[in-house]
Amino acid sequence: PLLRRVDAASWAWTAAGRPAVTAPHPWTDTTAAAAPALRWAHQLGMRTPTPRRFAPTDPITSGDWLHLLWAAAGSPAPQPPHPWADTHTAGAQRAAARWAAAAGVVTPTGALDPAAPINRGLAVTWLHNTAAPTNPQPANTE
Repeated sequence: PLLRRVDAASWAWTAAGRPAVTAPHPWTDTTAAAAPALRWAHQLGMRTPTPRRFAPTDPITSGDWLHLLWAAAGSPAPQPPHPWADTHTAGAQRAAARWAAAAGVVTPTGALDPAAPINRGLAVTWLHNTAAPTNPQPANTE
């Protein structure tokens, strides 16, 4: 199944430790139950179809999911070029793709396909990879 936009915001917000944000979000098509995650996602600049419409049950694209994960990581500075020819060459999506490749969030093979909806399995893998070190060190057993 595909990852819905409201679930994407909730997953990322939960992974970030459920930070409290009091500033309202502008979206009129959401529920009160989702408000804490959506206030946080809005503060991070989560992309939406229109300024007033969140489209909570629509699937999120892989590009928008990657952008949200990058923003949740603190919008790290641009990294070396990413390997995906199908990803925009300017703006936040470029920075997010560069970060994802350098940090090991996304395996740099094949196409990223940023305009396509992302399935839940791949989305949770990327989310997990944001917390996993790219070069894990062996545990000290002494």
